[in-house]
Amino acid sequence: MPVDPESTESAPAPPPTLGELVERGEAARESGDFDVAIESFREALERTPWNDRIRRALAVTLADRAERSRAGGKFAGVAAAEADLREALALEPEDPVLRHNLGIVLLDLASRSMDPERTAALEAEARELLPAEEGGLPTRDALRERRLDMAMELVGRGQLEAGIERLAALHAERPTDVEIGMLLAQTHSAHGASLLERREFEAAAEAHDRAVAVLAGFDAARLPPGELERAHRNRVIAWLNANRTDRATVALEEAERAGFRLDSLRREIDRPGS
Repeated sequence: MPVDPESTESAPAPPPTLGELVERGEAARESGDFDVAIESFREALERTPWNDRIRRALAVTLADRAERSRAGGKFAGVAAAEADLREALALEPEDPVLRHNLGIVLLDLASRSMDPERTAALEAEARELLPAEEGGLPTRDALRERRLDMAMELVGRGQLEAGIERLAALHAERPTDVEIGMLLAQTHSAHGASLLERREFEAAAEAHDRAVAVLAGFDAARLPPGELERAHRNRVIAWLNANRTDRATVALEEAERAGFRLDSLRREIDRPGS
């Protein structure tokens, strides 16, 4: 009698029980495998949408994954964190920690946005989510401080380009804010020093170009004494280090037009053979 080939195949494994899904989700979350944990809790919640314990477990795990996504400081990670936190908050809309974390992420995204309308929308939503500031919603100045803190935290960790990106977005929104302009210019200068250490001479000089350009947008009287002159001096030196006398000359002439006498650098440039 012929044998039916299909009869020799093993029967498909039965779907996991609710208890198995929850157990798998908890074990995966414990081990840091948030993707598997979220998948397991989602399936368990689909089967029992009234189950508050599973809903809470899914929300917490989404928040855990969001925190890890943000840790790298990259835009993709922050965007992924936003998606996870929005889903978590939809599950637990009154959770103050989730509201706070999503508010911080939205400010992070606002600081990276080059679209003023999107920046304003993200900040407005963040104001609704973040804890009250002295009895009221966060003010625009409070949001400014949060965003400055985020930028300078990156700078402090040595992530200068990421810090510059955030400071530049703030400067574009608030071009008359001297503190923001100063921090942006100083970070450009720090980036130039870092590039110089790596012997990327022209890139270093271009960073100092950007520092001067930021500070030149302010009335010199509003800047700390010597700040603009020092930026001009560093710019000229950077172009001399790059063996670009032509660019150093342009930089020096701009400094002189701004009223600064950099006589030692003028002698260096005018020296025969320079």
